[in-house]
Amino acid sequence: LNATDVVLFLISRYGIEISQDDARNNILNGLGGGEDTDENIDLAELAAILLVPHLARQAGNQDENETSAERIDIFDDVLKMILAESNRNSPSNVLDKSLLKQIFKSYGESILAKDDNIIEEMIEAAGGAGNVLD
Repeated sequence: LNATDVVLFLISRYGIEISQDDARNNILNGLGGGEDTDENIDLAELAAILLVPHLARQAGNQDENETSAERIDIFDDVLKMILAESNRNSPSNVLDKSLLKQIFKSYGESILAKDDNIIEEMIEAAGGAGNVLD
């Protein structure tokens, strides 16, 4: 997302008119995480913007009778979308380097797809290679 996207979204969704400079200085500069005037919001930041409010609401609305599995359905939905988008050529959902690289590539993260160290760390954090993602 860039300043033009933010301006168009605010006017179309909420009727709020702001300049591209305001969008860049007040929204993108803080959310994009940099000082660059052409800062963009990347996929991870966008996911955080969308997920954090939902997770905060879920945390505040916990019912003692509700299981944790019922509270995190959103993660299953997001995982299914990611796998559907990035794993079109193979029905396998086994976590390994090639699947993670394909996920990164399908979302335009080609630099991360080439970083074997980060890929290995992510696989280890997810429980190790060979886990089935479903």
